[in-house]
Amino acid sequence: MPGISSGPSCHSGGHPPTQLATSAAQENRQGTVYVEEMDVLPEHGRRWLGARLLAGVCAWAQEQGYSAVTPSTFRDVPWNGPFYRRHGFRDLEPAEWTPGLRAIRTQESQHNLAVDARAFMRRELDEVGPPT
Repeated sequence: MPGISSGPSCHSGGHPPTQLATSAAQENRQGTVYVEEMDVLPEHGRRWLGARLLAGVCAWAQEQGYSAVTPSTFRDVPWNGPFYRRHGFRDLEPAEWTPGLRAIRTQESQHNLAVDARAFMRRELDEVGPPT
């Protein structure tokens, strides 16, 4: 995809280093950073790595001058929608979708993702710290 840039990633100190988490972000024309994917390997789960990675993505986006971070994720899978909600994200209503988000939804549909089970979410970046 055009406009993809690397986001923060976490690595262990093993030999060879084991990649624990990765993130890719795509700049959206409407001044937000779109999270393409964020993963933590299951054997490294439950260690707050995903939360730290997400906080890093939000901090990086704010440092770059973006107004928000927006992922598309499965609405009800515990490590997807509920995870993002715990970190200050809210579900976007279809009326709030930008043309860029509509194009992403079309791509998801073309890749046979269950788009009815997915949600675009958004976190404003006026505060990057943990949600209150």
